[in-house]
Amino acid sequence: MKRVGIMLLSFLLAVRFEVLANSSYVLPEAAGVIDVTAAPFYADNTGLKDCSDALQKAFTYAASRTKGIFTKDERAVQIIYFPAGEYKVSKPLIFASKEIQELHKKRAEEMQMMYISAHTMIWGEGKENTKIVLDEHSEAFQEGEVPLIRFLDAKFCNTGYYNGIRHISIEIGKGNPGAVAVDYVSSNNGELCDVDIICRDNDTPAAIGLNLPIRGGGLSYIHEVGIYGFRTGIAVKGDYPGFTFENIKLEGQHTAGIHHVSKNIAIRGLYSKNACPALVLEGKDAITTLIDAELEGGDVNASAIRNEGHLLLRNIGMKGYGKMLEGIALELVDGRLDEYVSTVVRLSDAAPSKTLSLPIKNAPLYEFPSPKDWSIFDVSAQDDDTEALQKLIDSGAEYIFVKAVKERLKLRGTVHLRNNLKWLHGGWCNMDVENESEIGSPLFIFEDGRNEVMIMEAFSTGQYRNTFTTFVNWRNKTTVIRDMFMGYGDSSYRNYGTGDLFLENVVTGGGDYPELPEHKKAGWLFEHQNVWFRNLNPEEWVPDIHVGKGAVVFGLGGKLGELYGTHLRVSDGGKAEIYGIMCNINMTVPYHWPNLEVHGSSMTGITIEVDNADVSLGVFQDGSDDFPDPTFIREINGKDTYILKHKDAPKRKGDGVGSVVAPLYRSTFKTTNK
Repeated sequence: MKRVGIMLLSFLLAVRFEVLANSSYVLPEAAGVIDVTAAPFYADNTGLKDCSDALQKAFTYAASRTKGIFTKDERAVQIIYFPAGEYKVSKPLIFASKEIQELHKKRAEEMQMMYISAHTMIWGEGKENTKIVLDEHSEAFQEGEVPLIRFLDAKFCNTGYYNGIRHISIEIGKGNPGAVAVDYVSSNNGELCDVDIICRDNDTPAAIGLNLPIRGGGLSYIHEVGIYGFRTGIAVKGDYPGFTFENIKLEGQHTAGIHHVSKNIAIRGLYSKNACPALVLEGKDAITTLIDAELEGGDVNASAIRNEGHLLLRNIGMKGYGKMLEGIALELVDGRLDEYVSTVVRLSDAAPSKTLSLPIKNAPLYEFPSPKDWSIFDVSAQDDDTEALQKLIDSGAEYIFVKAVKERLKLRGTVHLRNNLKWLHGGWCNMDVENESEIGSPLFIFEDGRNEVMIMEAFSTGQYRNTFTTFVNWRNKTTVIRDMFMGYGDSSYRNYGTGDLFLENVVTGGGDYPELPEHKKAGWLFEHQNVWFRNLNPEEWVPDIHVGKGAVVFGLGGKLGELYGTHLRVSDGGKAEIYGIMCNINMTVPYHWPNLEVHGSSMTGITIEVDNADVSLGVFQDGSDDFPDPTFIREINGKDTYILKHKDAPKRKGDGVGSVVAPLYRSTFKTTNK
């Protein structure tokens, strides 16, 4: 699907929602789910009996079962599975009780590890088929703000890997004014997808549909989500990193469609039909990117958007409201705003002042395979899975699902994805990867096969180091990689084919870095390829992402870096348009970990490097360390070099210290300068 057209945005949004809604998301038995209707939980799915206690029992079991991202045996991710039906509840369902916290603490002590939390996914069989319904006038939801579903009770979280809700509806019955439908926390990778959140009370509406409350935490891909009838549709608070939204419907809210306080959010594809403001952006440090939106239903005496922070708007339609942006007169043509940016960072007068506006594509959508369509790969059948998995791929299997709940997928060499393969699903397995070939050899090679699109998803090497190049792509056809947590490799991605690439909710790097020697290879290197990503989190080396010769990259949301810069390098005529990105900068690494002194020579002291390339960037530095990179942006254009020092960059909070921000940075490059 090409970039959404101006006048057809709301129509195309509706079509995309409808395609997902008509799919059935029944997982195969090999997924090893926690079925809430089965023993020992026996939750009623007829909608006739209250099943709060049964569901909480399943939630507690799931939260206590995970061994965390460092596990090398049982799968870290726990899937709470809701078969089709209606589940009536009257009490909060939480992953954050004192009982669960004690269980996590005990497990961590037993394993002598940290990060024993989260990794919990709620999965239904489609939002039209599976519903959790809060009963009318439930006692626990009368006052304050009380979550119906709560993932974690903390002010900071960097362990919420894989948390998510998929393919389900959540309804709040009448007379529950204190209800918050979902209180959601995630880290690195998390996902809400194909979810409707509905309040059935127009007179005394519930408080919040989706609450994202944590100060330090985020990095989720929230998409194909509809929220209807709350006082506030989406509430966001905090500091960093941020959240990525796409294809969001907000209808019938009473106070605000989105209330965003002091965090970082990037949104593409917002349809808001509310009498109240569509967006309330509170705090000087709030960072918001909004691309392709329709804001309808407002009062002629009111504004669609109230903003106190840093803001980029592009291709925004408006109906009903008197003004687009409170306090600022913007020119609309036929009810549509072309572009507005609160602050444009340009290092020379020759640089453009508007976004690059590259074409935007969505990953191809296909019906989720039925259980009978999957070829199941059982990791328990052999000691080394490399040869056996390759044999199954080469047998002509089209859909492969890895069965690895109690044991790990063990790879010692390269797996070639080819032939008739269309969809390789890892089942969120944990992997044990040991390279028996030369350093940098591929772990997975994507090759042209019979299908125009190849999808790979749901694999994890956790927080473990290996010496593979994780992904090598030879395809001249389309490749989709999503829902991944792959630890440090020799590098993460190299391409030799030119087919389109889509990345969704992908993490690479992480783990074991104090033990590693100096490393100067780019994590992700794109050349001669069109790339679209959502919520990409490479915690790599120098740089995390390199956009090189002939590459065109559009990205929405994510985080660059874990150690030091350079984090993003764009060179040799490459084009990069990336928004909603946090750079995690730390020049004190050798002081925090003395055994990393060897890295000193590779610390460039530069966050972003642009070398004769075309860049349109919305980025901020998190300000969590007192010693950031001295240079925020270095730009080379022909024989000219421009430097924006960190101390001279726009301040996120305006107090002269801490984080810096560029709601839009544009490079000076012109193709005639090659």
